[in-house]
Formats: sequence, structure tokens, C-alpha cells
Amino acid sequence: MKKTLSLIALLAGSIVAVGQGQIRFANTGQTLISTNSLFGAGSGPISGAGNFYFALFVAPSGAVDPDSFTFTGFYGTNTVTAGIFRGGQGVGYVTFPTDPPGTTLSFLVRGWSANIGSGYSSVTNYLSAPTFLGWYGDSEIRTMPLGGGAVPVPDLFGIGAGQIPGFTLDVYGVPEPSSPTLVGLGLAALWLLRRRSS
Repeated sequence: MKKTLSLIALLAGSIVAVGQGQIRFANTGQTLISTNSLFGAGSGPISGAGNFYFALFVAPSGAVDPDSFTFTGFYGTNTVTAGIFRGGQGVGYVTFPTDPPGTTLSFLVRGWSANIGSGYSSVTNYLSAPTFLGWYGDSEIRTMPLGGGAVPVPDLFGIGAGQIPGFTLDVYGVPEPSSPTLVGLGLAALWLLRRRSS
């Protein structure tokens, strides 16, 4: 009886597992994540394990508006290898319990520097009023079918059709004064100096 129940549980578990679509939420050496060099803050592939976070967003197939994507709850962080991150469970796999293999979805990845915070809610707060230097960026939107079971699990990042190429995190921070503001400040300083010398 115990063997029969164990066999039934094993079969039920494998049926459930086959019904769950998956993708691999990790990038490769061909799809590095980099930072830009605004404000002289440095540029090149991200580095320092744990210095950057990534969040996976999903929308129905064909979505093109970044605001229509919802957060999946899956995060990743960069590894000791420059430009590389891993997310999801294990070696980067993400499972979608309600979407079977073959379901086509649109994906977007958002990345940011750890000084902004570890959760995406801290990113939305930061972007509404950045008061310190931090990096943030969105990947390109790509659409692909989920794998799982007998269907090979696709890599979300890559250089093939439907895959996300590497992307750049732009530096954000306290806005620099505009040129007209700087000219105005310069004229005001000259006027003050002239008044003092009179």
C-alpha cells in the first residue's frame, strides 16, 4: 500500500511539474550588463558580487508598453564574474506555476545598484525623487514561449530571436543645474562683485 501511495504521489508531482512553464533568468558572456559613465561615475560591465539587483517582469504576449508589465516576484543579483547575474531558483530557472510549457509571454528585466535598495519598491521611491547617485535600467522587451517537461527551457538572455541582449544601467542622481541657471548664477555673482567694488 505504501509503495502504491508513493508511486501515485510521484506521478502526481511529475504531472504538476510538467504543467509549469520555465525560463532561465540569467545572462551570458555575450549579453553583459554594463553601466554608463555620466557624471564621471565609471562605466563598463557591472562588478562586485551583490552590488546590483535585477527583477523579472512579465506581460501577455506582444505587450510593448513597459508600464503594462507586472513584477513576477523573482529577483537576481550579479555574480563575481563581471557583467553576469543569476536569478530565480537554483542556477537561474524561474517557474510559472499557472502557465504551462509552450505559453508565450513578453518579458522585461529591470536592474539597479544595491545602494538604491534590495526590493523593487525602493526603486520606485528612488526614481520619483533621486537624491543620490545610483544606477537603473530596463532591458529591451522580448517575447518567447516557456519551456519545461519535454520542451527545452529557453534562455531569456541571448543573441537569438526573442532573447534579451545585454543592457546598460544609467546613472541617476541629483540633477545638475541647467546651462541657463549657471549663466544666471554667473551674472548674479558678477553683479555682486561690481556692487562691492563701487
